[in-house]
Amino acid sequence: WLDTRQVREQQNECLGGVMEHVDRAVPGAGWSYRRGQEAFARVDRLSERVWLVVEDDRFGEHPFLYIIVGAARVVLIDTGVGTADYAAFVDRFLRSARVGRPEAAALPRFVVNTHCHFDHMGGNAALAPVAEAVSASARDRAFTAAACDPARDASLARKVGCAELRACAVTRWLADGEAVSLSAEPG
Repeated sequence: WLDTRQVREQQNECLGGVMEHVDRAVPGAGWSYRRGQEAFARVDRLSERVWLVVEDDRFGEHPFLYIIVGAARVVLIDTGVGTADYAAFVDRFLRSARVGRPEAAALPRFVVNTHCHFDHMGGNAALAPVAEAVSASARDRAFTAAACDPARDASLARKVGCAELRACAVTRWLADGEAVSLSAEPG
């Protein structure tokens, strides 16, 4: 038997206590996909410039996406399944009073994909035209490139019936440990 409480405690311990914060910030996150409702209804401020967004998607993945507002750019950690237009949501959100920085909407977007499953990169294609970069790890470029191509399906999208995934190229390969500056030019 799998003791989910014990697994959650182990996750929290391994992640230095972050899961306790996530559980408080997003009670019941993601277990309520509602067709026709706002896909990004759960947005929680984690710090002065970091927000957690939970996508309610039809696959039950409910990916955690992050918006980090810096002085020179907005970094988007993962882009979700593609249930809805994440680029439009981010634009509306950055213009909202919740952010409290009217200039944030004019900042360039820098997308960072944590890995190449469909539920973390499904919004890449919508963001690509407005993004300073769509980035991913340079560790295995061929595999990641295959994940960005729905016809090759290394992202597992076709396996679960995710027709939302559209092709999108990585425009910036990140080295292990590379930092993305929030206040200066990247690189």
